[in-house]
Amino acid sequence: MKHIKLRAHHLLCLQGYEGKGYSPEFVTEMSKLADIFKRAPDTKFTLVAGVDDICKHCPHLIKNKCVHANPPEPQDAKVIKHFALVIGNQYTYKTVTDMIRQKIDAKIFMDICGTCDWNSAPQCRSALGIEKRL
Repeated sequence: MKHIKLRAHHLLCLQGYEGKGYSPEFVTEMSKLADIFKRAPDTKFTLVAGVDDICKHCPHLIKNKCVHANPPEPQDAKVIKHFALVIGNQYTYKTVTDMIRQKIDAKIFMDICGTCDWNSAPQCRSALGIEKRL
């Protein structure tokens, strides 16, 4: 298996992912990665700043830079802050996502995901267990 690189906010996105995205190529590749983590939650990844293995297939990536109207860097920084993650460290998907689900609440979710195009999707809150805490 290849070495997986993830940016911080994708740790939230992957949990609520349901096969939708920015382009057919993005959906195909995001689905593959989501399936890897679903089948083998102890899979390791390295937390990176900037472009990761998901971004590589996004139509908003131009010349290795995200040109989306809502750039992801602020979301990444908030995930790192709220969950005490460290860029460059290697983690297992299950360990980090379990910790996120234990700590996240509606306030943290809105701080991180409030400007996201997908934040109104019910699967995001449901996958993170936020609905149970309201």
